[in-house]
Amino acid sequence: MAFAAVKADGSVVIWGDAEYGGNFSAVAALLTEGVVQICGAFMAFAAVKADGTVAPFLTEGVVQVCGAAKAFAAGDARYGGNSSAVAPLLTEGVVHISGTDEAFAAIKADGSVVTWGDARYGGNSSAVAPLLTEGVHSSESELQGLIGMVKEKCEELSRHQFGNFVVQHLFEHQASCRPDLLKPLLCKMSELAMHRTASHVVQSALYHCEEEGQKDIVESLLRATYPSPAIEQVAMGRYGSYVAEQLATLPSSWVQSVDLKQRLKSSLVELCAAENGFGRRVAEKFGLVDCVPLQQPKAQAPDI
Repeated sequence: MAFAAVKADGSVVIWGDAEYGGNFSAVAALLTEGVVQICGAFMAFAAVKADGTVAPFLTEGVVQVCGAAKAFAAGDARYGGNSSAVAPLLTEGVVHISGTDEAFAAIKADGSVVTWGDARYGGNSSAVAPLLTEGVHSSESELQGLIGMVKEKCEELSRHQFGNFVVQHLFEHQASCRPDLLKPLLCKMSELAMHRTASHVVQSALYHCEEEGQKDIVESLLRATYPSPAIEQVAMGRYGSYVAEQLATLPSSWVQSVDLKQRLKSSLVELCAAENGFGRRVAEKFGLVDCVPLQQPKAQAPDI
């Protein structure tokens, strides 16, 4: 893991595992001043400077950066981190960058679009290149229209291997949309928490929603009944356990008031006995492991 902090003087402090972006020695000189925003991805960081440059992706005229799942425009080349093939097109006039799992698309001020990264994830736009030479814009009205479409299919997109990133992005950056995004998810919250991609959406909602939304999520998980998985099953699940761990980071005062910790404590033996170890990890997050009763040693058969 790695962290990056922007100081009041515009300088940046980086620390953590170098493999995950914690080593910025190659661009340290560029991060001593003028940094206005830091964005993090799976194995990389991107820093936006006040003069419109981006480090470590060194182009001019960039005014906004959005992340992909595994890299920004710097980092592992397999995930869109290498833009050298289109570098001449990215030296000026870029007004917006969006990312998928392993590719990026940049909209320029003249309305043209530049793409790079893995072709399977949208990095190769040659098939529609003639349509992308001009006239592509991202207006507020178009944005609101897209948000409306996402709201209508929020659950479906949350379960989609790529669509879930769109929902996560809206939870993070569109505060006014969060209640409408959350509403259709609440009735199936425990199922989503156990899903490979939708669990990330649940975590994003827990992190970005206001306290009222967080309470709605917790209460929905606690109310789940068969055939939906109960909170204890969520805590022992491969993906659900990460959601359950995040619940432990919520304000302790109201987590106690909804009996979440007590509910998990009542199933503590089962949580800690699960062979996959996920349940025990959740119990540790809630500080419950010390409550596990010691198992009595089995009596040995008498010698004959």
